[in-house]
Amino acid sequence: MRVVNPQETTSAYAFDMCMTVPMRTMPFSKTLGVLRIVRVSKEKYLKFNMLMCRCVD
Repeated sequence: MRVVNPQETTSAYAFDMCMTVPMRTMPFSKTLGVLRIVRVSKEKYLKFNMLMCRCVD
């Protein structure tokens, strides 16, 4: 099993950035083309929602 320091991950950087923003209620948005994700979802029998969550990560 690999030990991961949570303070050295990219998620920790994103969390710290979010917490230091003056207006935390301001949402981040990004337009994504999902056609490729839909194709992969159907070909590999994977859940679309799971793949979208991976894209956001």
